[in-house]
Amino acid sequence: MHHELLPFPAQPSGLQPLIEKAQTFISNARSEATQRQYAASWNDFEGWNAAHGLRALPADPSTVALFIADRSTLAASTLAGRLAAINYMHRMHGYPDSPASRRHVVVRETLKGVLRAIGATRQQHGKDPLLSDAVRRILACCPNSPAGLRDRCLLLVLFGGALRRSEAAALEISDVTFTAEGAVLEIRQSKAQEPGTGYQIPLPWGAKEDTCVVTTLRRWLDLLRVQFGPQVSGPLFRAVSASGRISRRGLNKDSVGWLIKNLTRKAGLDPAPLGAHSCRSGHITQAIRSGVPEAIVMLQSRHKNVAVFRKYVRRGKLFAHTSAAALGM
Repeated sequence: MHHELLPFPAQPSGLQPLIEKAQTFISNARSEATQRQYAASWNDFEGWNAAHGLRALPADPSTVALFIADRSTLAASTLAGRLAAINYMHRMHGYPDSPASRRHVVVRETLKGVLRAIGATRQQHGKDPLLSDAVRRILACCPNSPAGLRDRCLLLVLFGGALRRSEAAALEISDVTFTAEGAVLEIRQSKAQEPGTGYQIPLPWGAKEDTCVVTTLRRWLDLLRVQFGPQVSGPLFRAVSASGRISRRGLNKDSVGWLIKNLTRKAGLDPAPLGAHSCRSGHITQAIRSGVPEAIVMLQSRHKNVAVFRKYVRRGKLFAHTSAAALGM
């Protein structure tokens, strides 16, 4: 988004430093992840308008309706992101009556028709959850090697911490501290947090040594110290060569997803409906099934949107609230 946000009316030249300071705060009002999402969505809308000889800012509601129709193959959440970006850009440039608002009949009805056509009115499901039994099955298939230890540690941290793959990939060695109760992860980068804030994720000692995330973390850190020295720093999770040599380069979030799929495949599970997010959704689903109060689970998962969290709750309690078991069949 290359436009100046919220242009200020003409002011005395002495106020220019304050105007620039205000513009900086405005630019940082959204998280980096949200800014990237808005930028990509707006660039798509702006490029589409340029290709059709139409005006993007300000746009007409009919233009937005045509754009929606042309992007009807996108997922419902992606399409919603496009509209959010169009709304945002218009508000930021002094157009409070955004052409992407559903108050405009042509936008609202086009969107409803598109969502009905692509089946987006039914509940969308993400990756299937990995529950505790499946995690233990995968752990049992990890070899006794540097790569195997890295994979065990990654899986247990994702599952035990209810982490997103991007959060796991961003972890540094300095983000891990150990206490009498277990380990604490400092999450510095997350799509859900505001700049300048962070989260502390508790990881308690496990019931068994071979599935304990704290024990596995200690072993992985010990291996890093053996190769790089006692003062090793940098990424927590790293690439490992076929010969067992650990890289200084950290994993990216796409590699995290690929590794989890690869591990599920080796364990004899179908990797298609599974991924890195399966560990996060699995933690939530398993905790709900085990009777952990929703408020406690939300503290661990850091969900701010109760409606989103309740999707996991419904899945976790699916078989707890059914009359089918009483049919005697």
